[in-house]
Amino acid sequence: MRLEYGEALVTEILLDAFNPRYGIPKLLIQKELQTHLLKDQKSKELLYSLQQGINWVNQIVVKEVSKLNEVEKNFYESQGNLFGKKYVVVEGNTRIAILMDKKMKNSFDITTPIPIKIAVQEENESNEQYKLQLMRLQGIAHILVVKEWGLLAKGKHLYELYIINKQLFPELMLHEIFRKLALDLGMALSDVRNFIHKYIFYNQITDLSDEIEHHDWKFLEVFEQNEDIRRMFGWDKAQERFEWELNIADDKAQIKRELLSMFPKIIDSAKREGLTSKKLRDVFRKIDTTRSIEDIFNEINLIVSEFDDSNSWEKNYGEQKRNQEDEWKSELSKMLDRLMDFPVGREWTSSCIEELENIKRKVDLYLKTLQQNVI
Repeated sequence: MRLEYGEALVTEILLDAFNPRYGIPKLLIQKELQTHLLKDQKSKELLYSLQQGINWVNQIVVKEVSKLNEVEKNFYESQGNLFGKKYVVVEGNTRIAILMDKKMKNSFDITTPIPIKIAVQEENESNEQYKLQLMRLQGIAHILVVKEWGLLAKGKHLYELYIINKQLFPELMLHEIFRKLALDLGMALSDVRNFIHKYIFYNQITDLSDEIEHHDWKFLEVFEQNEDIRRMFGWDKAQERFEWELNIADDKAQIKRELLSMFPKIIDSAKREGLTSKKLRDVFRKIDTTRSIEDIFNEINLIVSEFDDSNSWEKNYGEQKRNQEDEWKSELSKMLDRLMDFPVGREWTSSCIEELENIKRKVDLYLKTLQQNVI
């Protein structure tokens, strides 16, 4: 893949509904997608910045509409989005959404072409290789920025890069692919490995059971670093597959499958007992994985299904409950310190009124409830 310089009208550029930043595609019409892109605070800050003056140091990267895959093409056609469009955003969705916004009317002439970089597929480059280069470009641009991409979206993007690399370089071992991705993206090897392991298990759990909520992604730390734990849940490191995907028909493989499908309930039980994601991870590290999988399954199933003083993570594995009072006092202190730094004098902060009012309503409600309890 090579990047060629060009120009285009913003009205000729299609917003990318399949951007990996979303984790799952945002299957919205273009106007709805534009509204979605402009609703968070970072977008509002960028809008204010562009109203003060536009520079093209970081140019928009696009690909030609002809490079859409069948799924993408069918979706955009069904929405009537392709008429008059020449390109689709690869990198710069939010900036294009801002340039099309009516608030930019006095700062940007929508009939003026903007400079772009076009991601061109080389003649000897396969579609998979081209896709890999596009994903690498998107990953380098955003995958290290926590606020820009959610953790699930990062995990999915890295997992897809891992799958494509496996297809293109079948001779590479798992750890070699991890190292290659780390070097390509400028990430720590441990971060790449942990994200991919978590997403492998997230993906399988979603197939077997209830989907894990995005805010519960952190509980997948259980699968990060310990090969014995991954094996206990059915992962075959040598084959890089789950045992039941390898047509292993023994009872142990099926019990491991049931144990993994139970993981959303494991999360619920941990939260009910007040365990953080790290403490749940530490609990599983204490499990003697040399015991029979039947005994381990029955023990965990009791905790999940019949939670009481005699069946709990604390009781079974000696886990001490966190001191919630001290923890919340610490967290509230940090929140207060952060609010003390709020730049109230800046012009863009007026866009945060709704968020501040929501915080105030919550605080007033909690204070009213607490004061009634005291009385």
